[in-house]
Parts: sequence; structure tokens; C-alpha cells
Amino acid sequence: MEGMNNDTKDASPAPLSVFISYARKDMQKADAIVAGLEQNGFTVTIDRRDLSFGEEWQAELADFIRESDTVVWLVSPTSVASKWCRWELGEVQRLSKRLIPVAISQVAPDELPEALGRIHILPVGEDFAIERHLNVLVETLNMDRSWLKQHTRLADRARQWLDKKKSRDLLLVRSDLADAEQWRDRQPRTAPAPSEEILDLILQSRRAHGRRLKVLTSISLTIAVCALAISAVAVWQNRVAQTERARAESTLRAATGAANNLVSDLAVKFKQTSVPGPVVRSVLEEATQLQDLLSESFPGDVALQRSRAAALTELGEIHLEHENLSKAAETHQEALDIRRRLQSDEANSQTRREVPVSLNRLGDIRLRQGSEQGALDLYAEGLALLRSLLNEAPEDPQLWRDVSVSLEKIGTVKLRNGNLTEAQSAFDEMLAIRTQLMADNPTDQDARADLSNALENIGDLDLQRGQPVNALKSFQEALELARMLAEQDDANSNWQHLVATKLNKIGDVRLRQNEDSLVAYEESIVIMQNLALQDPGNARWQRDLFVGHSKTGDAKLASGDRSGARSSYQAGLEVMQALVDRDSANTQWQRDLSVAFERLGNVHFQTRNMDDALIAYQQSLDIRRQLTAIDANNLNWQRDLAVSLGKMGDARYGAGNAEGAIEAYQEGLRIERALAERIEANVQWRIDIAISLVKLAELGVERQQYRAEALGILKELQSAGALTAQQENLVPMLENALANGASDR
Repeated sequence: MEGMNNDTKDASPAPLSVFISYARKDMQKADAIVAGLEQNGFTVTIDRRDLSFGEEWQAELADFIRESDTVVWLVSPTSVASKWCRWELGEVQRLSKRLIPVAISQVAPDELPEALGRIHILPVGEDFAIERHLNVLVETLNMDRSWLKQHTRLADRARQWLDKKKSRDLLLVRSDLADAEQWRDRQPRTAPAPSEEILDLILQSRRAHGRRLKVLTSISLTIAVCALAISAVAVWQNRVAQTERARAESTLRAATGAANNLVSDLAVKFKQTSVPGPVVRSVLEEATQLQDLLSESFPGDVALQRSRAAALTELGEIHLEHENLSKAAETHQEALDIRRRLQSDEANSQTRREVPVSLNRLGDIRLRQGSEQGALDLYAEGLALLRSLLNEAPEDPQLWRDVSVSLEKIGTVKLRNGNLTEAQSAFDEMLAIRTQLMADNPTDQDARADLSNALENIGDLDLQRGQPVNALKSFQEALELARMLAEQDDANSNWQHLVATKLNKIGDVRLRQNEDSLVAYEESIVIMQNLALQDPGNARWQRDLFVGHSKTGDAKLASGDRSGARSSYQAGLEVMQALVDRDSANTQWQRDLSVAFERLGNVHFQTRNMDDALIAYQQSLDIRRQLTAIDANNLNWQRDLAVSLGKMGDARYGAGNAEGAIEAYQEGLRIERALAERIEANVQWRIDIAISLVKLAELGVERQQYRAEALGILKELQSAGALTAQQENLVPMLENALANGASDR
């Protein structure tokens, strides 16, 4: 009696394991295939025992199939008639193993088992011959190799988990869970679906992870309360321990530092969890009140004041995340004031470096508020300070990196307001710095990420210039760097996210060029789905998933797949609705929800379904009215409201309600004029005015006057190179209309 043939030829670090299912009468042909596969580096299992089929043998064969990556089932009249071979075929299906049938003798199609009737059999129309067909079999086996190896590993883990009655100790955690979910979601088209055992293991592991996250959040809040209590005791001790002043002051000083660190740590933790906004604000407000009280005791202590400024900076970012721009600006201004005082009183270069940080954060807020010039002034001040520090320490790589960040911010604003020459100057200097930093330290992952982002900015500039080919090249180079990071550290979610953002940029260019953008968008959305699944409580990943669905919908809509676009937009809407349900006070999520409704309205509008378009646009408009009522100084929200009114006007006109359309356009125009008066340099707002004027003129409102005003705006922007090709087309149209005195469409 011959034993089991389990020889392994070390042709690769992780050879694919193959189980051969065959009828005993076909053993000679089976042995030839085994020899050919082993010569090509496969680990082959074949059972050559000639025993009565029993329960013990059956269990052993099931293990052989479970432990294999692929099963090769030799097709012949004998194997088709064999109850053993048919049983093995059933096990393959039950365990969701990849099956490759190989015809060693021809069998009529109607005699094949049902499971084989749906699978391509090798070779086509003839019997398998080693000399002619082995290479084809080897190539077929090597398809999806790594995915299949992972399938086998997870199946083994699932079996252990089931054998231990679904022990919590054997659930997948951290990177193992993330890898399993990514593997599941990237199932190749030619690979078998994951088994139910594996899917159940992944599902239960994800649920357990969610429960752990809730416990950690609860613990964080408990720690916060305890820390506040300890700090309160320190205040009391300072007031009553007159006889132990030195010890009380030491305790108070420590408590002050603890309060500063507490605010900072809580702000960071809250950005990474799904704690509702009102709870976040309540805890942080109490913590900052205590921080203020304690810090007043040591106004001259540099270390404590620095830690207070750092805590205020983190707190400002929380307010910014929740779109409370006024509170964010107030908090960052307080941090800046502290750092300015410290800078004037102390020669410590580290303290001086912190001033540009606050300037940049305040600049970001001004930009969100719609003040591009206000943002530029703050960015420029920060850049000047950094350059002066560089004169003192020209070899400091962190200073060079900080300079590149300021240049990036300045270039981005210049790009937004159409000043392409100055944008290029800032971006070119930024790129040169980051290229050099990368050359000086090729293994620095952050430097590689910075360079990837710099190339993305260059691509944005090329796109604005109407050079999509150059833009695509820059985005592809940026993607290549991001992929390198993700491959070096595939557990790093930031690098995965970087890849997704670059893919979106490539998709944007292709969409703009009326080329296939879905490939890039769909790869990106797979990454975003994996990130969202890895950490369901991470609102950032959930919001990025919404962005991915939206971009995919845009691509489908552009290709004419309106049904697919509607499905993608609906999926994005559901993601955002879930976030809003989690925290209805988060104005950023409310704004995103309005965008989701608007996109759905766009699909309905294109399909001439005006009733549904009006409903979706109205839902978007209602949210935007509520947001502007919350903060009338948020100029971007005002602009969103004007956009919604324009959409409503389009839909009303499409539904035959010209009077209602005029009403919406006029309200939108009033908002656009008010915005332009506040910040004249904003190019997009001036374009908005011109388009509203054109629409109203087309409906007979102040026809020639509005056309002339729109033409004046567009020609001025055209001379500055700030118009897209489509917008430039409006110029000759208006010129012709004015020359001909056209009275109507």
C-alpha cells in the first residue's frame, strides 16, 4: 500500500497546494499530471490508497480538500460515474474551493455533474496531453494565487474558531481583520466566493471590534471625568493649603499641565471616534474652562502656556471639523495670541516655529469662510517667519518641510482665484523642496507622501491651464509614490487613503476628457469601503466613502448610465444620512447630505423626471437654508444656497413654471451679488453672477442689460485666463445675442 504523496518542491516561497481528485482506473494519467505540477513548483496531494470508502477515510479526504488552495478534478467516464469523485466534488463546493476540471477522457456534456456544467473544462474539445496542455494548466493554477492562499489560511482559522465553539479568543483583530475584509472585498472575478464559515468569522470579528470601540470610548470619557476631578482638587488645594504652599503650588502646576494635556488628548481622541458632537463640545468646554482657570495661575510659565496653546489648537480643529467656523477662529486666535507673546519674550526657536502653525490654521478658517485674501495674508506672514528661521538653521529639514507646507497653501489659494503664474511659482518651489527632502532621506515615508501631494498640486495647476495630458502624468506619478507607501506598509490606513485620493484625481481628469473614469473611481471606492469597514466609527472614512460613491455616480452619469448613477448617488446618500443620524448637530455632515440630495436631483433632471428632481433639490435647499440661518457669516454656505436656488430654477423651468424659475434665479443672484461685494477677488462667485444673469436674460428679465453685464464679467475673467472652455463659449454667444438684439430663445 502506497502512502500519501505530499512532496513539496521549493520553487517559490509560498507554493500553491493542489489536491487531485480522480478515479482509480485513471491513476496513470493522474500520476503524469502530478509529476508535471510538482516540476513547476506546486505542492500536490493525491490519495493513492485502494481501500473501502469509510467514515474515517471520508474525514481525512475532507481535510485534504480543506487544506488545499485548488482542486484539480480529472474528468473521465470513470470519475463521472464514481460516487467517491462526486462526493469530493460536493466537498469542493461546500468549502468554496477553486475547482479546475481537466478532461483526460471525453464525456458527453449531458453526463457531466451539474457542478461541472458551469465551469470551463481544460482543454477544449480534446483530451489533456502533458506535452501540449501542461503550461495552460500551470498558468490557470497561478491565477489569483495570493488570494487563494489567503482563502485557505482563513478557512483554517474559521475551522479552528468553529471547533472552539466560536471562541472570542480566536476572532480576527486589528490588521488581521482589516486584511480579511480587504481580501473578501477584492475577490477576483475568476475566484470562488468566500465560504460561509469565513464570512461568519469576519462578520463576528467586526461586531466584536465595534463593541470594543464603544468600550474604549466610554473609558476615555471616564478618564476625562477623573482627570477633571483631580484637577479640581488641585484648585482647592491651592486655595486652602496655606501652610503647605510649596507643595500646593507644585501640585497646581502639575494639574495645570495635566489640564492642558487633557484638552489636547481629548480633542485628538474625539476626532477618531463617533462620539456625538454635543457630547464632544460639552466635555471639551468643561475641560477648557478648567484649563483657563488653572493657566491663569501661571501666566509667565512658558512650558504651561505653550501646552495651553497646543491644546487650544487641537480644540480649534474640533470646532472646524464641526463647521463652527466662528468658534474655531476664536480658539485658534487665542492660541496665536499666546504664541506671539511667547515669541516676543523668548528666543527659543521652537516657540517661534509654533506661530506659523497658528497662522496657517487661521488661514485655513479664513479660506473656509470665503476670504481668500485674508487666508493669503496669514499664510504669507507664516512663510516669512519660517524663512527667517531658515536663515538661522539652513540645514533643518523640518523647517524646509514647514516652508513647503506654507507654499502649498499659498499656491492652492492662488490657483483658486485664477492667478496661475503665482500659483506655479509657489508650487515649483514647494516641489523642489520636497524633491530634495526625498532625495536626502529616501526611506522617509512622510517625505514620500509630501512629494506625492506636491505632484498632485502640480496636476491641479495643469488641469486649470487646460493641459489634461500633463495633469494626468503628474497624478499618475503621485499615485505611483502613494502605491509604494501602501505596499511598504499595507496596514497603514493613511497610505491607503493617499492611494484612493490620487485615483480620484486620475478619475477626475478622465471624466473631464470624456474618457473612462470608472476604473480609477471603482478602485478608489474599494479602498474607501475597506477603510470604512475596518473602523466603522471613523467618520472620516465614512465621509470619504460618500465622496467615492458620488464620484462613481458622476462617472456613470457622464457615460449615460443614469440608472447606475442613481444607485451610486443613493448609496452615498445613505452613508451621509447615517452620519447625520449619528450626530445631527454636525453641520459639515448636514452640508454633505445636501450635496447628496443635489446629485440625486441632477440625475432626475437629466432624465426629465422633474417631479423627483424638484423634491430632491428642495431637500437640498431646505438643509442649506437651515445652515445659513445657523451662521450667516459662512460665505461658502451662502454660495451653496445660491447654487441650490439655481438648481431649483432649472427644475421649475423644466416643469413649465417659468415664474417660479425667475423667482429662484433672482434670489440666487441677490446672494451672489452680496458675496461678490464682500470679497471681490473670488473668481467663482463672479462667474456665478454671470451665469445667473444669462439665465434671467433668457427668460426675458432685463434681457439686454443683463447680457451686457454678464459679458463684461466673463470677458474680464477670460483675459485673466480664469474661465473653463465651456464658460468661454458663453462669450461669443452673448456677443451675438447683443449684436442681434435677440428677443427670446
